[in-house]
Amino acid sequence: DWLEVPDAAERCVVEGRASQRRCMSELAPHSVEQADGVVGAAGAPFSLRARLVSGACVSLPAHSLMHVRELQELLEGAFQIPAHEQRWVLHDTLLNLQSTASLEEAGLQGDGVLTVVCVKRDLCGCWICAAGALSEDDLTFEFQRVEDNEELQVRITPDEYACRCSCEVQGEQVIVMQNTEDASITWSGWLSADGNHIRGHWKLVVMRGPGLRAVHTETGDFRMKRLQVTEPHGDP
Repeated sequence: DWLEVPDAAERCVVEGRASQRRCMSELAPHSVEQADGVVGAAGAPFSLRARLVSGACVSLPAHSLMHVRELQELLEGAFQIPAHEQRWVLHDTLLNLQSTASLEEAGLQGDGVLTVVCVKRDLCGCWICAAGALSEDDLTFEFQRVEDNEELQVRITPDEYACRCSCEVQGEQVIVMQNTEDASITWSGWLSADGNHIRGHWKLVVMRGPGLRAVHTETGDFRMKRLQVTEPHGDP
């Protein structure tokens, strides 16, 4: 059956990197573009681009001595995401978000891609998946378990594959189905004994034209690992 894709606009990821790319946003027409600075230099500005899963993005001013709380407040203002629901991941490592620390002290210096996972406090974990390419060798998948009902949110690059998906867990088997306007992707895999890795297969069905007839299919293997995310106890 063809699944309805829920609106994922309430979730976002944030990328911080030294870049000259310009980023326009319908969500935040007041946004400004920040000139690049020297990466790693104390107090140097660097480009920070926030993007909703739906694809809209906004440029934010940032510098290495900016406090974590300042950036959290910028994100909260831009996307209405409370600061205490933000988790920052850099190079597969969960950063320690002390509100009084600078971005440099938190480990962000504009030399990598920062992913901000906006979650509820009952977060079960963040899944990162590397798969055989659909069309490009660097295609990656990011999964985030967001609710107790085992629904997963997924961000897939290239951006045209970005949407949410449904997930069914049957014992140790995990079945994920995702749909866009013209493609259906199904993953099926098995949890490892430690519960932190999944191995399995994916199948892509591309739909075109009236009636969404399948004109092309691909299959392949994927490997997915879980980021260890420990939620704080008590009030943030």
